[in-house]
Amino acid sequence: MRLKGLGAFALLLVLGSKSVGVSHASVIYNSLGQTVSGEDNVATAANDPNFYGPLADSFTTGSGPDDYLFNEVTVKLRSDLAHIVPGGNIIITLMADAGGTTQPGAFIGVIGQLNDSQLTATLKDYTFNLDTSTPLRLHANTRYWVQIQKGAAGDTSAQWAYGTDNSGIGVANEFFANNTGSYANQDGPYMMAASTVVPEPSAIIMAGLGVLGLGAGRLARRRKATSV
Repeated sequence: MRLKGLGAFALLLVLGSKSVGVSHASVIYNSLGQTVSGEDNVATAANDPNFYGPLADSFTTGSGPDDYLFNEVTVKLRSDLAHIVPGGNIIITLMADAGGTTQPGAFIGVIGQLNDSQLTATLKDYTFNLDTSTPLRLHANTRYWVQIQKGAAGDTSAQWAYGTDNSGIGVANEFFANNTGSYANQDGPYMMAASTVVPEPSAIIMAGLGVLGLGAGRLARRRKATSV
């Protein structure tokens, strides 16, 4: 089948948009380079009298387009060997901000899960890559929270490291929260890194022109067929 006029042009635009690359990743929060000051237990009171869970760290998106895609999260964790929980696990979730109260609000989606058996006695960075086929979309200039809580299987021995340095990317002016309240990051944010993916403007424009071109080409063919 041969394509003519706008239809062929549209196909070139669509193919061109794919060759440009549709997105680039950007780190919007990173406190992993801090000196570790301690760890808080994700556990609940049923397992540990010094429980603090669920634990959460906030981050804020930039001023770009209103279609950020949440891409990757890395958190610094370890297992508290004094409170091993057989079959225990944790769930890492993305939460909305609770209406300007600087606390985690409504649940948005699951980032990942981790079994206690996968944790080590020493601190380690655990990275969760989100499935791009079902992305978690974020609004620009908006605060969100990464929250870690015990899973449905039972309690957990997981501990999330924290530090008192807020000089990392996006760390200043953010907050951390646990079951005692919400606090400014200078008091000791939990250690994590988060990145987003932003569609390239050129790819969006070219793809849009391609759709318009294909539509115009079909309309022209229909008109020609009607006039015959």
